[in-house]
Amino acid sequence: MTAVESDAEIGKLATESVDPDCDPETAALLDETLEDGQVEVERERPPFDPDRPIRLRNTVYEVDWEKRDERTRTDYIVTAEQTDEDPTGSQIDYDDLPDVDRAQLTDVRKNLAQNDDEQRIGTRLEYTDDSEIEASVLVPDTEYEFVSIDDHVLAIESDKSETTVYTFQYDLFERAPTPAAYGAELRVQHRIVLESLSDGERDLVEEAISDGRTVVGTGDDAFIAVGERLLEHEPIYVSDRVGEWLVEYESELYWTELDTLRTTELVEALETYDEGTETPTGTPPEETPSSVMPEGSLLVEVYLSSRFDGEVGFTADCRDIDTSLEPGETRIIERETDGEKCHLRFVFPDGRTHEIDVYDYLSLEVIIRADGTIDREGVAV
Repeated sequence: MTAVESDAEIGKLATESVDPDCDPETAALLDETLEDGQVEVERERPPFDPDRPIRLRNTVYEVDWEKRDERTRTDYIVTAEQTDEDPTGSQIDYDDLPDVDRAQLTDVRKNLAQNDDEQRIGTRLEYTDDSEIEASVLVPDTEYEFVSIDDHVLAIESDKSETTVYTFQYDLFERAPTPAAYGAELRVQHRIVLESLSDGERDLVEEAISDGRTVVGTGDDAFIAVGERLLEHEPIYVSDRVGEWLVEYESELYWTELDTLRTTELVEALETYDEGTETPTGTPPEETPSSVMPEGSLLVEVYLSSRFDGEVGFTADCRDIDTSLEPGETRIIERETDGEKCHLRFVFPDGRTHEIDVYDYLSLEVIIRADGTIDREGVAV
């Protein structure tokens, strides 16, 4: 449990930082996405896959990505081994190599210059870029068996392999103008209160506060009891069987993580949130919470992916809204009264409709993805 004394601290803990100085490649990808609206990159795996909103230059963004295509790429590997034997086959001098091959052998050249000749130097050179392969004289087919570097000779062999690479498409939209604004939103919508604890539960919580964490054995009654109290509320995030909440205890706020791995009943309870289970549209839950969302809280936020093909009709009976959402558009409705409800209806270009009821105890985020699927994340009090 980590104490948080301001909305800015909440926003910082609730987001993943992307620092252009520490991670220039990811920052460049996100900057390009912001500039162009969306970006496609080809990789063996997603270059960036955050499990929560990100902070980039003090603005909070949601990152949306999907796999669009795949192909088989032919890669080439050159094995270079230092040899003391006089070369009897064709060879090429380092200075006569193309730039791409000299760049691959730069580190080898440095190592050879520093070597005491008692150790043999060897390396593997990987060629995966089509333009580099085309410019190289060492791949895909080479007439050379040796490369001479200064007073040293390397025997070379090349081989090829096939790798499946994917095209990933990235989209970015602003979640909040600052971490403080995002933290304030979480504080209003997600704060839960731990109170009326037993002595054992209180001892466990206070140890987690003083030490930053507490570790217990399997089946610890206090741990299970506190975990069950937390799991009465939907976590802000769920990842790898760890749930995260914003907890108020003794009038102080704490960013709280619960690792359920060692406790079967807590794992199962957390997985119901991780699987995105939700109340079917139009069917109220059997038991509704006793409190309701206050005036000024988020009622619903709707985002239509910028990659969706066409507009989506949108009606909200709580505001007499009957309009169309354009790709990339976000529509936010806040409550004008305590416990305000709303019925939402979406009409897709193919005629398909989808209806959602937002109850008085719920704040809801609706994301319509590029393929038309709808993701819903609800926060209840």
